[in-house]
Amino acid sequence: MKKKNNDNVITDEERKTQDAGAVAEYNGEKSNRAKLVDYIGDDYEDIPVKDDSFLGRAGNFFYHYKWFLIIGGLFLLIAVVGIRQMTLSGRAKADLSVLYAGDARPGAQAEEEAAAALSSILTEDIDGNGEKSVFLNTSYYGAGAVVTSASGNEIEISDKGYADGELQGVIASGECGVMFLHPEFFEVLKGEGAIEKLSAALGYVPEGAVDEYGVRLGDTAPYEYFDALKAFPADTVVCMRTVADPLFTSEKTAKKNYDAAKKFFSDYFGFEAPDDSVQTD
Repeated sequence: MKKKNNDNVITDEERKTQDAGAVAEYNGEKSNRAKLVDYIGDDYEDIPVKDDSFLGRAGNFFYHYKWFLIIGGLFLLIAVVGIRQMTLSGRAKADLSVLYAGDARPGAQAEEEAAAALSSILTEDIDGNGEKSVFLNTSYYGAGAVVTSASGNEIEISDKGYADGELQGVIASGECGVMFLHPEFFEVLKGEGAIEKLSAALGYVPEGAVDEYGVRLGDTAPYEYFDALKAFPADTVVCMRTVADPLFTSEKTAKKNYDAAKKFFSDYFGFEAPDDSVQTD
């Protein structure tokens, strides 16, 4: 028979052999929480430590305002998708797309008026939908300008405008065959072989051409006639894209865009102002 512990403390080995009553007498080491209650009383309130870090504050803010953020984000997403769909819809209904890439910021209304002026120059309903329409795709380009990317990094636009991924896609795919370009951007694309010779696109070189690839916008008849086109700088260069590499689009689409551009390019440089010489927006 084992000797009973006279200090009334049951060891782990003894506790395993005792009944429920004996176990109830166990007074081994208390938990820290129990010791704290014994020291300051039962009214102790366990207050969590406040996390003042950025992640802590962000988590706390999201916890309290998560539904406002979720609903607000949902409405923002719907708005963005809606605007994008309207833009794509206008592009899909157009006979062709043209590109303006420069440092002018004419605004939505001015761009809409410029697109209307360009549409009135087109002499053929290319896609046969009963409407002659030109979609104007605008993109900011300013060589040497410094812009801030979405990630907060400052990027200098020194060559192809790498801060604008969409612009790169439009150029690579040849979606916009006729282009109105910042003079420095024109030189960059010409050096890359992306600009068609005027003689190949028109069969001749217009009078006053910058070189065999482009013509200064301010020296063209449509610029003199349409006030809407004066929203763009006069030194903008009007030129045409070569057939796009099928690597970035299908061969069929590349040829379709090129043919439509060639038709509009011919209409643009063949434009003659009406005899009354009344300017139209």
